[in-house]
Amino acid sequence: MYRMTTQAHFALIAWGLAFVAGRPRADDKLIQIKPDHQCLVVKDAGLWPNLVRLPKGRLVMTGFNQPSHTLTPGDADCWDSTDGGMTWQPRGTVAKRSDPKANRVHFAIGLTAKGDLLAIAGGMGDAADTTGKRRLLQPVVTRSTDEGKTWKAVADFDAGFEHKYAAAPYGTISAGKDSSLRTVVYMTTRKDVTPFNNAGNPFAAYMVRSDDNGKTWGKAALIGTGINETCALHLGNGEWLAAARTDDRPAPEHGQELRQFRSTDDGKTWKDEGLLTGYHQHPAHLLRLKNGGVLLSYGNRKDAAIEVRQSTDAGRTWGKPKRVITLAAGDQGYPSSAEREDGKIVTVFYAVNSPLHKGYHAGCVIWTP
Repeated sequence: MYRMTTQAHFALIAWGLAFVAGRPRADDKLIQIKPDHQCLVVKDAGLWPNLVRLPKGRLVMTGFNQPSHTLTPGDADCWDSTDGGMTWQPRGTVAKRSDPKANRVHFAIGLTAKGDLLAIAGGMGDAADTTGKRRLLQPVVTRSTDEGKTWKAVADFDAGFEHKYAAAPYGTISAGKDSSLRTVVYMTTRKDVTPFNNAGNPFAAYMVRSDDNGKTWGKAALIGTGINETCALHLGNGEWLAAARTDDRPAPEHGQELRQFRSTDDGKTWKDEGLLTGYHQHPAHLLRLKNGGVLLSYGNRKDAAIEVRQSTDAGRTWGKPKRVITLAAGDQGYPSSAEREDGKIVTVFYAVNSPLHKGYHAGCVIWTP
């Protein structure tokens, strides 16, 4: 994942927006949703949460297990809920750090065709080094066959890139039209540049696939350049929708927005469909609802909130933004959502400060669409 330091986040300054199709207009009235329930998932951990609903209904959320924005050694752990998101408890360790100074802060999570949980987890070596010398770790593929309680390393993640340490996994793992597993990775366009030293070197995001149930990955297809954290959703019949966080760039597109992409040939080629949100509204999570609609969840760092939008036509048009919770200013966002059997939505997020807790934590909001 694209992990800026907390100081860098505070240094970002919002400026004017040039509104385009798909982005909220200046006259859009934000709708405030009254949650049915909100609660803590975990204190002092849970950063960059990724939520998966298992076939029998258990909710499993993966997140970093330290209260730090990448600058502390740590692991990717998971927490679960067996009551639809009302209460949460520790479940297991998804991916352990490779050495005492490293961390696992980049991850993609999903289900295999057999219903097993699969993760690709990368991170940083020398995590506490603030001199710009931190290095990306080669991601590892892990699997759980007991709903997240125990995890076993399957293989190192390579995907055939020239520099095997360059790829940062992000978002979901899901099946394509041909039943192969897919996920998205992003990297800078130079193999010797890390996400913390990328000035003048734009990011690019790729869809990669596995034809052996997640053990090996390859056949990378470029989604776009100038983007990093990207969530992809399979709409069925080989059509994919992706929402990507943009890099910083000159006006009028200032970066740190969401840009939408679509593939109609099962992820082989992608079309840029334009900006989706305004400045500092990112990153995205995409969810296919039982009624066929698509739910977009994203963090609004400009206004310190978690917001959602819905589409009834596979992302070709989007409804007005709705706010599910207002947070405090500072490091926060990265929502991930799942739909319960009763149609209610469970959205998890992380924040350095919110109405739920002062200090780093992961929170949960249950709301009715």
